[in-house]
Amino acid sequence: MMISQGEFLAVDEGYSNRKRAAHHNLLLVDGQGYADEDRYHVYKDLPFERQARQRDVLVGDECDWVHATAEIAAMYDPGLGVRRLDRTLVFTPSGRLVLLDLAESEPGEGREWTFLLQTDRPTEPQPDGTRLIRSGSAVARVRQFAPLDASVTSEVTEVEANPTSSTPELRLTRTLHTLRSTSPRSVSGQFLTAITPGAADPGERAECTDGHGVTFHGETVLLSPVARRIRTAAVSADAAAVLLRDDAHAPYVVAATRLELNGRVLLDVPEPYTGKVG
Repeated sequence: MMISQGEFLAVDEGYSNRKRAAHHNLLLVDGQGYADEDRYHVYKDLPFERQARQRDVLVGDECDWVHATAEIAAMYDPGLGVRRLDRTLVFTPSGRLVLLDLAESEPGEGREWTFLLQTDRPTEPQPDGTRLIRSGSAVARVRQFAPLDASVTSEVTEVEANPTSSTPELRLTRTLHTLRSTSPRSVSGQFLTAITPGAADPGERAECTDGHGVTFHGETVLLSPVARRIRTAAVSADAAAVLLRDDAHAPYVVAATRLELNGRVLLDVPEPYTGKVG
């Protein structure tokens, strides 16, 4: 869920007894969610090797950035041949959210990869290609930088919820408005998405020769969670992430061994480092 300006912007289904990935802000593979879903305790009795993992976490009392990568490929039916499905999430100091989803299936086993965003009201397409989320007096803009050839639809999803099984008459129906972005069938998929609270500056894609990036007014997010190689006109880094604010703030890095910024080497270490540089 995403809360901003006192309102719920990205939501989920609430208290349903039969949990499904399709009712959350997750990804589907060939239209399918997790292998052991459609029950209340999705993780119950799952062997360790079938559970999701988390890596490259940056968070702390003195850090105004949040970064983490979730490895979720193991949650899907093994028959789908999902070799990788990693979601990297970054919250910026100003409250923007950047998501990078990298997916990969077995060679020769092309899949349809679908990105889901759930809201309480339909998202509204804008002339610049973004979509507007409205919730009460709050707004946010959604911009998907990749893939450029995705099929985008908006659907109504009805979910039956029961807050307490001891009182069946309390059963209710929750209406979700689901934004679905589906890439063409392929062995690899990539979604780069930004959600910006407020109506201004939905961001631009950063020009990277290596890695993936989004730049906003005063903030830049550069990511390379797998190859750990980031190259732009100003940045050369061997890192999972480089997180930049304006010149008055020191950069942050995630799992970095080297960072060169505007021709100046700020970090060069033998072991990966996560935290503030300088």
